[in-house]
Amino acid sequence: MRIIVLFGCAAALSAAVGGAVGGAVVGVVLAAEASDEKGPKGWETILVPADPIMVNSVPSPRQLIYQTNQYGAFLHYGPAVFLDGDWKSTPDPKIFNPTQLDVEQWVRVAKSFDAKHIVFSAKHHNGFCLWPTGTTDYSVRGSPWRDGRGDVIGELATACRKHGIGLGLYYSGQDRRFPCHTDDPSADNRAAYWPVYKRQLDELMSNYGDLVCLWLDSYLSPFDWRAVDPATGKPYGDEIVAMARAKQPKMVIWGGTQPDLTSCSHPEDGMAPYPLWNVMRQGQMHPGFGPPSTEGWIIPEAYNCHGTFAWVPSTPRQLMEQYYASVGRGANFLQALVPDKRGLIDDAQAKAVAEFGAEVRRRFQSPLARTDSSRGWLEPGVLQLDLGGAKKIAHVVLEEEIAKGQHVLKYGVDVFAAGTWKTVAEGQSIGRKRIERFEPPITAEKVRFRVVQANAIPNVITMTVHGPNGG
Repeated sequence: MRIIVLFGCAAALSAAVGGAVGGAVVGVVLAAEASDEKGPKGWETILVPADPIMVNSVPSPRQLIYQTNQYGAFLHYGPAVFLDGDWKSTPDPKIFNPTQLDVEQWVRVAKSFDAKHIVFSAKHHNGFCLWPTGTTDYSVRGSPWRDGRGDVIGELATACRKHGIGLGLYYSGQDRRFPCHTDDPSADNRAAYWPVYKRQLDELMSNYGDLVCLWLDSYLSPFDWRAVDPATGKPYGDEIVAMARAKQPKMVIWGGTQPDLTSCSHPEDGMAPYPLWNVMRQGQMHPGFGPPSTEGWIIPEAYNCHGTFAWVPSTPRQLMEQYYASVGRGANFLQALVPDKRGLIDDAQAKAVAEFGAEVRRRFQSPLARTDSSRGWLEPGVLQLDLGGAKKIAHVVLEEEIAKGQHVLKYGVDVFAAGTWKTVAEGQSIGRKRIERFEPPITAEKVRFRVVQANAIPNVITMTVHGPNGG
């Protein structure tokens, strides 16, 4: 077998005969393997020139774990809940006194829609800390909750471990009790705030076990990627990253000077753009989220907190639309949850997200048929499924093996019915996942996927076909 090295990426076409997979017949693979000066035979019309950054960038091990999990909960809590969503005020810490706080209920609600992790607001812009930090009494320690001896993050970390769900922490760089931020140098109190900031992060990364994510909110943060420590002449953010990598090497970082992931939903509506690429070139990072020098594999993540600390009523149907426009476009997704003044996620929220989770499972848990290119291509760039007769289909789900990069630039999906092939979907990016939806469902006897354009031979493409009732 000849191994063809193309654009710095080793690629080989294997020869094999397809067989029955998931009740569907996979097409016979071309046995011949040949090459010319343009690359493997048959791929020369598909492959296009691309620079090494786009072709060779792959996720780090920590990015791969987080991106594979793909789906989580964004859980907001703090004094704003007791002020009807007002997150700009800095009230007396005694306002924080939930009477029925139950973190296990929060975790159960997150698991009801199959969240793989929870990202929890450890501290928002008002500076109130949801753990008994040693830096200030403006925290649960200064509140009447649990007689000042409580620790919301500690309880949540224990509940997450018990229920097998990951924990990430959101932390606001802006703290309204320290009048300093990068957009207002005249109100510069960094010298007083920097040791507090570092110690708080150290507590969070040291005291609660393994974390999956550190979400460093850059909104008016005095220590965002632009800020330089006058004592060292280096960005404050580099010291933060060094601390994070030493204490939590498996944790991804949102924001800062060396981000692993970035937001792709603006304004915070749960919708990712399309096409969606995992590889970022210099100058493409949103200036509020990281430095323009950022380059390489960056996880795109959508979330739907709608810029508020209050629950925005949503129906399961609305949440499904956000799912299609985030997960269905290859993004990670964080579903917002907001406990109430009691410390419980109210029945309306819990019911909506549980029904949404059930609907996702109903639609995608049991495909009609499945195949992938590890068994070989029907012909260069083509996969095909025989459904064994005319079937109604509502979705075709495509996935790339992102551990080895994102390479498909353009594709088509065809169906065969009544003796004729017809193109029913065309797209660009695939990446972690791409969901093609058909409303109303269409009839097909066979389904075919075609790579139309790629910057390297895709490593593994998986295709599943789903009926209108999930099977």
